[in-house]
Amino acid sequence: MGKYLTLLLGFVLLSTARCYGADLEASLGGLPIVGPMVAPVASQPAYITAIGTPAAAAPPETDLATFFPAEATDPYDVARWTAVRAFLATAHTQAGWTEVCKKAAAAAGADRAASPPLGALACSNDGSVTAMQQFAVKVLEAQASLALYIKGAPGAGQSAVQGLQGEIRVICTTGILGRQGGATSPWGLACAAALDTAYLAGDAPATFAKLGEAYTAAATLLAAADATIDDAPGYFAPEKTG
Repeated sequence: MGKYLTLLLGFVLLSTARCYGADLEASLGGLPIVGPMVAPVASQPAYITAIGTPAAAAPPETDLATFFPAEATDPYDVARWTAVRAFLATAHTQAGWTEVCKKAAAAAGADRAASPPLGALACSNDGSVTAMQQFAVKVLEAQASLALYIKGAPGAGQSAVQGLQGEIRVICTTGILGRQGGATSPWGLACAAALDTAYLAGDAPATFAKLGEAYTAAATLLAAADATIDDAPGYFAPEKTG
């Protein structure tokens, strides 16, 4: 009996809706039993379901030996720098950096000084060195972004380099590198090179070269700070309060 009353009510509302030019589905969609048949509830979009899901921590499989060739016929090679940027994209969290430095460690071996450019990305169980390595990561990302900008790769632009240099400036001033001897120290000079802005005045190759100098300097300093490559990165334990 209740179903018939519901249907009757639906027809009454439908008649009223027609009088005011209302939409049929909108009129019946909110009714029990009838509503779902007339206006089924849409499934939840995939992007809504993905909210709160952590991004993948594992970097893509790649040959790290190609990142630092002994001789580069094209210093701005798009394939090389695209691979570098994709590999480092997961290095911005502890879980991501752990995976990145483990892959670099597997490729570099046990001695960081044997291959400083690759060793700069390999794990150190010293929390200070781990913090310094974030400078190297940002510099290499900036160099990759600038190379792609020079080549006119899709989506590449000066803004990506500017954003990374902003992060580098924070590391160099308020981060651990700001306590390593000032502007004339080896780390201070590396910071100055990494923050070169010649590209904004049209000389992108000059800034690219400066970023390369900054990364080489950082790699040498990291090898001197911790020559032994470890299996996992070290971090300082957070301070307890209260």
